[in-house]
Amino acid sequence: MERFEKFNVSNIPEENIPTCHGARAVLIDQESKMAILYDKKYSNYELPGGGVESGEDDVRAMIRECKEETGCDVISLARIARVEEITNEE
Repeated sequence: MERFEKFNVSNIPEENIPTCHGARAVLIDQESKMAILYDKKYSNYELPGGGVESGEDDVRAMIRECKEETGCDVISLARIARVEEITNEE
């Protein structure tokens, strides 16, 4: 069973909120180590992944981004969550 929840900013009409699509992965190697990346720009840690390009689905984007950011090839995958987030960034 999949569970989806949507959180909205109450004072901003949804049609005025710009959207971008991304895909992230929980990468675990044969030694059960998980990949976490440090983002200097925002001083935080995040999972490998990034934006979905035009004509690309989220799975292909996640595989491509993982290769670009970690040098690792994804050999098996399963979707574990879908997240919609609203930020105050331009």
